[in-house]
Amino acid sequence: MEVPSINASKQAERARAERRVLGSMLIDPSCVPKILNKLSPADFSVRQNREIFRSIRLLNRRAAPADAVTVLHKLWEMGCWDELSYHSYICQMMSETPSPEEVDRHIAQMLSPEIPSCD
Repeated sequence: MEVPSINASKQAERARAERRVLGSMLIDPSCVPKILNKLSPADFSVRQNREIFRSIRLLNRRAAPADAVTVLHKLWEMGCWDELSYHSYICQMMSETPSPEEVDRHIAQMLSPEIPSCD
């Protein structure tokens, strides 16, 4: 049985941190402006995460809520829509986010130079 490389483990850690940052944004809309000031789409290494972040940023610019329903609709408008994968992905992301209060730690994990991007 092959043991996962350290790089693969670090990439999985980064992807998990990205999902938790996005989950925090969906669970607690009050943290959206703070996160938008700290991150850009380029900080997300997983394509789906970048698209979700972009949709939240677009909604925020229009002063629209960034809840799961409006984000899914915005993804559809952006042409990124795959109902089953995004719906399941967002639901899983929100359920895996332990607490929006830890978002700064997850941002630091995302931006750590020791963790390579996933794409």
